[in-house]
Amino acid sequence: MIKNIDDTELKQLFKKELPQAPENPWFTRKVMNRLPEKEFKVFSWIEYLSYAIAIVGLVIYWTIFCRDLKEAATITMQDVISYTALTVTGFFIAISFVAPKVKRWLMEP
Repeated sequence: MIKNIDDTELKQLFKKELPQAPENPWFTRKVMNRLPEKEFKVFSWIEYLSYAIAIVGLVIYWTIFCRDLKEAATITMQDVISYTALTVTGFFIAISFVAPKVKRWLMEP
């Protein structure tokens, strides 16, 4: 059976069981109390939902474009423009999704 421990008992248990950090004049416990709070990404789910919607839309337009291209007897200038626009949009979505992650990866110490 698990016993509930209050804060004072937990503090005493930690002091007794865990080794203390070595003395360092450049670091004190006060520094830990002054560190900024961890930032939570509130809009991360909105970002991923936006990418998912964009990818689904792009797949739908690619499907329509390919179906219409198969049914047509010739390739027109409008087909070339549509192909270019869909390709550029796909690359833009991929780069906008991957670039921040690569930047964060490169900035890590």
